[in-house]
Amino acid sequence: MDNHQYQLFREQWLSSALFSFRSPGRWSFVFLLKAVLCWLSFMSFSMVYNLAVFTLIVVPIKGQWLSRLRDILIWPLMIALFYYDSHLPPIESLINNLEQLAQFSLGYWLELAERYISMAMIAWLVVAWIAFLYFKNIFRMGSLALLAIIFTGVYSHVSEPAGPTVALKPIAEKSQTGTRAESPEMFINDFYQRQDEWLVNAPKINAEASGAFDILLVNICSISWEDIKAVGLENHSVFSKFDIILDNYNSVSSYSGPSALRILQASCGQKPHQQIYQPSRQCLLADDLTRLGFKPELFMNHDGEFDNFKSSLLNSGGIKTYKDIQRSLSPTMIAFDGAAIFDDKQVIDGWLAQKEQDQARFGFYNSLTLHDGNRKLNSNQTSLQSYKERALLMFEQIAALIDQAERQERKLLLIVVPEHGAGLKGDGVQLAGLREIPTYPLTHVPVMLKLIGAGYSNSKPIRVEKQTNQNAISSLIMNVLAQQPFSGGEYQPQALVNSIPETEWVSENKDIRFMLWQDKHVLKLKGQNWVEVRD
Repeated sequence: MDNHQYQLFREQWLSSALFSFRSPGRWSFVFLLKAVLCWLSFMSFSMVYNLAVFTLIVVPIKGQWLSRLRDILIWPLMIALFYYDSHLPPIESLINNLEQLAQFSLGYWLELAERYISMAMIAWLVVAWIAFLYFKNIFRMGSLALLAIIFTGVYSHVSEPAGPTVALKPIAEKSQTGTRAESPEMFINDFYQRQDEWLVNAPKINAEASGAFDILLVNICSISWEDIKAVGLENHSVFSKFDIILDNYNSVSSYSGPSALRILQASCGQKPHQQIYQPSRQCLLADDLTRLGFKPELFMNHDGEFDNFKSSLLNSGGIKTYKDIQRSLSPTMIAFDGAAIFDDKQVIDGWLAQKEQDQARFGFYNSLTLHDGNRKLNSNQTSLQSYKERALLMFEQIAALIDQAERQERKLLLIVVPEHGAGLKGDGVQLAGLREIPTYPLTHVPVMLKLIGAGYSNSKPIRVEKQTNQNAISSLIMNVLAQQPFSGGEYQPQALVNSIPETEWVSENKDIRFMLWQDKHVLKLKGQNWVEVRD
């Protein structure tokens, strides 16, 4: 074959359908935009899926109807891929929570839209689009988009990104050596087996013999150590008023209902998510306290209708009495679902004032004050803007509650146990404000205990560093009762601390698990393998 024949053959070969790739056109802008967002740590980037969609766009297709079908399919595929690479919750989760999402108020939807789609973002997007239209006449944008996909894909796999994103590293399964769990699945199975055998030891006394005092458990929605640090309240004086502070308590769930139920089922060890809605009677803390002479009562500063929260606690939490104390009060805020929210101090004061003589009570109080999307009356602040102000008021009211109870010489065991964090800063796995994945910053919450009226005075609280979960709550309550501080016994906080069981860190929502395993943060989504979450 001479040179002329070779050149003719080459031209015919290169002009064949195999090499007649069409330009991706304006879709190049989307791929370039995603690459930039990945490099800026605003989203992840799947090289395989992006290359697949890019190939579908440029590959030559014979037949007009097939080409039109391809053009139609590109839109939903590109939207789905953009969502997949974002830090938003899985689509399945959104579908499962459509009923709850439909209850969000219009104001909350507008706040979420403003939070995630700012005017500055829109302005930069317009500038980027204008720049793309200009440079597409100078450069081959399709080639640049292909290079961006390859280099960004490689970058997202081999580098450890800075900022709020994380790298997800698959974990290889190993065999079990001795008694050590060599894989996350073995570890979590061993964990639940041990937790299934754990039961709190209830003392053989009654409330009358122990002094007929009240137990008040304040269950606060949306505050964690991470949130407290984010708004600069980690040194607030309220912490110094408590006897015991658990610094490494795991609320397990990042949603209100499951988290509250786990506290009310604290007489048993931690259960998998599916089991908390059908608890064994021996797990119900309220049942144990009823047998000891306490009257369990549920009350809130909201109506408890969202996601059937109140009904869930009454049906699966062992509490049979609901006190509608807020009915006689005026609201101070409007919740994310449009319902009224009332002042915490007024509601708690109302419950304390209803005490009957010689009747010991276990009050489970749930506060929605700090929930995302809440707006103060007669205020234009968003919920993010007002969070520090609301948290500060919460701390001040808890401090005032302690001071007031001490002045009144009230016999009261006060325990503060948050449900979960607010996720003010986000954690890379998901955007700020989202709680679908129960990561460490979301379930790492402050738990505080104070016994009032027993004549005990502390110079500073005892800080407990070991990892704990709901087992610590029931342990603390039962051991305080066993000490009988109001009927001749001695209140010994250090003895209470010594008796707190230490537990491994395992958190979970419905289909998602997160835990600390071999000094690693590991995560498992439904239908996927365990992966390491690297900061």
